[in-house]
Amino acid sequence: GDSEAPRTAFLKYAGPASPCHISFLSSRTNEAMVQVLAPLLPVARLLGVPLLDFDVYEQTRDSSAISKDLIPAVTSWLLEQMAT
Repeated sequence: GDSEAPRTAFLKYAGPASPCHISFLSSRTNEAMVQVLAPLLPVARLLGVPLLDFDVYEQTRDSSAISKDLIPAVTSWLLEQMAT
């Protein structure tokens, strides 16, 4: 029969290669922020001070890869929602 699309959805990344919360922003935004923060990142690492995960993102640079997976999943879910 007709099944209704779920009204809520959850996408979970697990494991050591999971993205940080910065990974979900655009790569252009992240690259600009890393460039601005670049002089502070080594000092922050040395002192153990997190910089909103830009220190992590500088190592992973995974925004483009995350968006390739995430955008189609979200788009598909939204289209299902609009059809119901």
